[in-house]
Amino acid sequence: KCQQRVSKAVASDSGCAACTNLAKVQKDDPRLVWIFGEHPGLERWGRWQLAETEHVYIAQAGAMLKRLLVVVDKESLAVRYLATSGPMASGWTPVADEDRAHLLN
Repeated sequence: KCQQRVSKAVASDSGCAACTNLAKVQKDDPRLVWIFGEHPGLERWGRWQLAETEHVYIAQAGAMLKRLLVVVDKESLAVRYLATSGPMASGWTPVADEDRAHLLN
């Protein structure tokens, strides 16, 4: 789901260990606050879940009619992957380059 490469040791049919173990967090979680500082548009979203690997934060947010998935590099805070999904959809659609700025800034 997050489109990141992982070793077979942490992968399963349902996804990698990080994606399948997203934990609910509040918007004041220090990791989210750090991400919001670099990408303030993300703060408009609610119902955050977060996981992390050695190299990235994987964050998922929910709104009434849309979900957001963002993968952020832990060192540079660059967005490695950004996707949206409908509330009942099982898959994710990558956000087009021209729409990224609207979601992130």
